[in-house]
Amino acid sequence: MDSQKYLLQMSWNATNIVWCCSRNFGKSFLGAIFMLLKGILFENQGIYIVSSVGSQSQETHNKIEEVVLRVGQTSNSIASLKDIAQYEIVTSPACKTGFVHAQTGYRVEFYNGSEIFTLNGKPDNNRSKRATLVFF
Repeated sequence: MDSQKYLLQMSWNATNIVWCCSRNFGKSFLGAIFMLLKGILFENQGIYIVSSVGSQSQETHNKIEEVVLRVGQTSNSIASLKDIAQYEIVTSPACKTGFVHAQTGYRVEFYNGSEIFTLNGKPDNNRSKRATLVFF
């Protein structure tokens, strides 16, 4: 949608961003795309997805995974989706997709040193973390 495109463009170089969007606007999807692009295009980014309920942050992380692996409803909504991001993710024999689903939090690492993490539980309990981008 044009409004989503506009939000991404206006957010790209902004220092602080607040999106005020209605229900079912696609905030999680937009956030997933935004974090994925920042992680791929900039080196050594520490990106955190924070929610007071762990399942909400994991759900947003799962949207990133769906886009990268081109599976599920999220990827089906992008007609021109390519597999570029898949080759930027660090994989291992133990984790062939590169997406780690640990009980302490989900994470994915890119070859350029950037990482996207979920912080599960109360945000106040995660005070020592340092990030270049935090998505609430």
